[in-house]
Amino acid sequence: MEDSSLRQASNELHIQLAGDDARTIIILHISHLKQKETSDDLKIKSLTDLFLSIIANESIQHWIIVESGLLLVLSELMSGTVNPQIRSLCGSLILVVQQLGAKSGEAVDWRTLLSPLFSLLFNIDENISQSGKQSLLKAIDHNPDAIKGLVELNIYDRSSQMMDFAYPQSSTSQSPYLESVLVNVLEVVAFALREGSEIGKKTAMLLATLMRIKQLQPSKQIKSVIGSILSILEDEHDDSNDNKIIQNQLLEAQQQVILAQNKAKLAEEQIIAAEQKAQQSEQRMLEVNEQIRIKDQQINRLQAQIAKNHPDSILIQQIVLPPRSGEEDYTSELENPDPIGSGVRLERVGRLFRKAINMRDQVCASIILDKEIADGIHSITIRFDKNNVDGYVNGRLGIMKANYRIQYPCEPWLIPHRNNMLGYGGYSGFVKYKTIQAEGNIKYSDFQLITMELNANIGTLHYFVEGSQQPIFVQGINEPVKFWFLLYQKDASFTILSLNRLDNPTTKILANSKAIDW
Repeated sequence: MEDSSLRQASNELHIQLAGDDARTIIILHISHLKQKETSDDLKIKSLTDLFLSIIANESIQHWIIVESGLLLVLSELMSGTVNPQIRSLCGSLILVVQQLGAKSGEAVDWRTLLSPLFSLLFNIDENISQSGKQSLLKAIDHNPDAIKGLVELNIYDRSSQMMDFAYPQSSTSQSPYLESVLVNVLEVVAFALREGSEIGKKTAMLLATLMRIKQLQPSKQIKSVIGSILSILEDEHDDSNDNKIIQNQLLEAQQQVILAQNKAKLAEEQIIAAEQKAQQSEQRMLEVNEQIRIKDQQINRLQAQIAKNHPDSILIQQIVLPPRSGEEDYTSELENPDPIGSGVRLERVGRLFRKAINMRDQVCASIILDKEIADGIHSITIRFDKNNVDGYVNGRLGIMKANYRIQYPCEPWLIPHRNNMLGYGGYSGFVKYKTIQAEGNIKYSDFQLITMELNANIGTLHYFVEGSQQPIFVQGINEPVKFWFLLYQKDASFTILSLNRLDNPTTKILANSKAIDW
């Protein structure tokens, strides 16, 4: 029914805007593509109509490329859809926009133009990565100046980091990248090196990484592409007589890395040692209590002001955490899923990163607490802010498999994420995992205290809203897990108010309780 209404509104607006402002029509199509309730058929129609609108309106092509946000929407849709026709149309449309930018008489911002394709190239899905590779190769072949955009996006360092992650020096963890994805990235690097110039210092890290991996006897295909890249780099360095300089730079870079690692290890040991001291822990508790006291005073002043100006309004409730005996965790903090830091911002509460803010609108930011839990009873209480839609939080919180790696952005309801991430949503009240959608828990809103109590000793997870235990719980958790949280709207945030290892569970048996199997 909703899709029929959207389709009718789309047709009516097309009739009204026929012959008028083409920008408005394009914005309408972009809006359809961003809405999750839009059907695949309507998305396909919007993508098809966008081809005609873009090609027919040369005067606004610069606006389409730089200001409309179309490239970002297409990139996100291509990454999130499972419909092959939509994915193919998105890839073709991105290529059309790129070609228009190359033909334009104005100066081309290659970094902005290629950024969505760059993200597709490094996607862990081999089909999405293949689409990104093909589009980038066509862009470079059509206009070698496109290589400047890849250099500005740090393709050489990014490729080096990905290969280090896929072939670690000492680790038993498995890489999320398929071999075909690694080959896609290396083929783009090789093509860019062959077609471009000004290699110089920008490839020093890449050269060191590939020389190391070559000694590990990778697969024949990986080894072949690495050999091509090393041949190009060695020829370049030989021609410029810079071998000694490069070797010195590599040695210096490696020494800096080792020094930084040693400093980080020393700092970590010092922090752990300091936090193990009872006096330091007591001081931290005093600081936290002082912060809570100051916040309570601020809330009381606000309540008094609200009561004075709006006697009939509902006052903001003070934060009163339920009593939970146990040991407070003063080391665990949030991890930023966005390596660039433009999509998610973390803020310190006390000395730890325990507040996360979403910087982009309608982009799923799944944020993890860096605490891996395999035993014991653990309780975490948080509060959402600026997440409400129609009075309820448009977000989630739950647990995920500790060894599962997520990307940014991450939509937890899509495969493979939903098979590894369980969450309780505030807007619906549902607890969702894999194909399960369990009803029974209440909806929750901004400023309410939401608590998760994970009993890893018996493998259960219970939720509390304002101290009230919810009936839907999880059982059968038989592996290490981590806590995670979802933000969706711009400026939406959540704050960790307490994190404890409990001496005893606080849960009880409810008459209407219902279990979900992990």
